[in-house]
Amino acid sequence: MEPPAPDAPGPKHLTVVPSILRVWFGVNAEVTRGLYAASGLSLMTLKYCVETVATFYAAGHWLTPWEFLTPLLNNRVDILTPAPGWVGWAMLAWTLPFVWIAFSMSVRRAANAGLSPWSGVLILVPLVNLATMLALAVIPARRRSIWDPPPVPHEEGITPLKPSSWQPWSPQALLAGLLVGCVIVGLFSFGFGGFAASVFLSTVIAAAALLLRSLLTRPSSKRGDQAAAPAPRPAAQGKSRALLAILTGVLVGLISIGLVVYALGDYGAALFFGGPILMGCVTGFVFNFQQRQPLGATMAVALLMLLASGGCLLLFALEGIICLLMAAPLFLPLVMLGAMLGKAIAGATHTSLSHTASMLLVLPLMAGLETVSAPEPVEHVVVSHVEIDAPPATVWRHVVEFPDLPEPEDWFFQAGIACPMRATIVGHGVGAIRYCEFTTGSFVEPITTWDAPNRLAFDVTSQPDPMRELSPYRHVHAPHLRDASLKSQRGEFRLVAIPGGRTRLEGRTWYTFEMHPQAYWIFWSDLSIHKIHDRVLVHIKQLSESADKNKRNPARTGIRNR
Repeated sequence: MEPPAPDAPGPKHLTVVPSILRVWFGVNAEVTRGLYAASGLSLMTLKYCVETVATFYAAGHWLTPWEFLTPLLNNRVDILTPAPGWVGWAMLAWTLPFVWIAFSMSVRRAANAGLSPWSGVLILVPLVNLATMLALAVIPARRRSIWDPPPVPHEEGITPLKPSSWQPWSPQALLAGLLVGCVIVGLFSFGFGGFAASVFLSTVIAAAALLLRSLLTRPSSKRGDQAAAPAPRPAAQGKSRALLAILTGVLVGLISIGLVVYALGDYGAALFFGGPILMGCVTGFVFNFQQRQPLGATMAVALLMLLASGGCLLLFALEGIICLLMAAPLFLPLVMLGAMLGKAIAGATHTSLSHTASMLLVLPLMAGLETVSAPEPVEHVVVSHVEIDAPPATVWRHVVEFPDLPEPEDWFFQAGIACPMRATIVGHGVGAIRYCEFTTGSFVEPITTWDAPNRLAFDVTSQPDPMRELSPYRHVHAPHLRDASLKSQRGEFRLVAIPGGRTRLEGRTWYTFEMHPQAYWIFWSDLSIHKIHDRVLVHIKQLSESADKNKRNPARTGIRNR
């Protein structure tokens, strides 16, 4: 019996799964009507089953089909409020692959139906996306093989890069970039913020290396053949295309922010999902519009576009460095994915720049529907505690008001986050006004509960800016700072006597936050409030323990006074 031929096809189940994954997560495979409908129905069913079971076990709520089909992510915030904080993160991570599959397949399906591939971008618009999916599932194909990106042709006279162990997107290069980023960032800060910044910086380094290598590739020359001597024109054209793509992407980003943030006042999916995807798509499309470019160079140009957009926001005092770094983990992967799809659109179809420009209307439409259907802000609570070697009566005096705190040493506050400095009170009992002064201004806190020495509760009627942004300018004109997207509603201190004459001091803050996706931004707001709590509670602990020791040893206090 002869052995099978080396190229004989294996069992179908060994090839079906990779093919499906290429269709879902790739950008080159053509999407037919049947494939689009079958994938959409199966993935939607899978997503609903998993999410309704997860929501029930996490929050005790069965997710109805209508709640599932509602395309606004913020509508589920109130449902998941009772759940642990990690559930929101898990839901966000679970949703992102489905968003990419729906977006990518819709663009390719629109091209298969003979429409402009940019029509598939309507999948991002709430409510409109359901009609878009239905239409794309029934419109027949009008062209054959419209979506078949050819391999990247080498420019005449340009020597292709030879494979080596050192490629800009190789594991070695990425690891080196990560190490360099960690070293640089580690000189200034530590913790989660430093780690996130190091990852972002390492990606920048790797992408910049890739772009420089691709654009500075030397033309080939043949010995003794003067006619074959290349001119530097192709490299110059590559630089021009890169510059045009960067400028176009920056323009799209600025227009998006102007329409979504300043015109509609929305900080939601339109800004943090639709905006970066469209910025990346347009950049990748323009860079590859006239001539196909390598994927690595496309990704690098998209990253430089993102950096240039951040630079423009700093230049025009629209944002500060801290907010840009916080938003980077959201924008970076979406811009990269958008650039991949934009490159595929440019290589596989013939679509005009006017169609590309018209897709900018998607963002204000998306933001407008979000604004109209936005639910009431959900109230969140942050609880912190400390144990103090002093009785509640001693601790109470320092809870009501306390003197100046030392200058902050935590990098978190040094970066510009509002930092508590002192607390004073005018009056006594319910109705008294407590003023908690921060580096950015004062919280005005009317007392609502005065139960000495057990509980002090208050409302928040006025609050300062949540941070002082790192910026070349004195004032940053970001609406989320001016209008206080993070709004403290009320707070309290609870003093619980524990054995040994000690006290458990608990600090609580109730607040609302009007930026989405909340699973991401709540992490930063909770972290900020915990840092504020810890600074105040530790200060009260030190004051109370010092006062209690002096009370127990009056002779020692007298010696110190003399």
